[in-house]
Amino acid sequence: MAEKRAPAKGPSILRRTGALVLTLATFGVAGALVFLGSDRIAANAERLPPATEISPVPVATVPLEMQETYTVTAAYQGRVEARRQTAIGFEAGGTIAALTVDEGDRVAAGDVLARLDTR
Repeated sequence: MAEKRAPAKGPSILRRTGALVLTLATFGVAGALVFLGSDRIAANAERLPPATEISPVPVATVPLEMQETYTVTAAYQGRVEARRQTAIGFEAGGTIAALTVDEGDRVAAGDVLARLDTR
């Protein structure tokens, strides 16, 4: 009787050779593309006009001086309200004829704030 042989384990020599050929072909194509691309870039660079010299732009300068302090101007938004409010009124009824002060004005004792039309 003939002996039975077990199938070979692992990749066959044909598969390994095919993978090697494919890898070498890939590297060859990649190398050729790099070579041709760099040659094309060099050819395009030769076609560019020569660079012209650019003259410097004059700028104003200020000498540096050391200072102990500096001032910063700042603006803030907000709402100012009075600390106290006073409700005032007239003893007699009528219509206000004139207001002599505006909101926020400083007043002193005895100042006339409003005039009443008592007709």
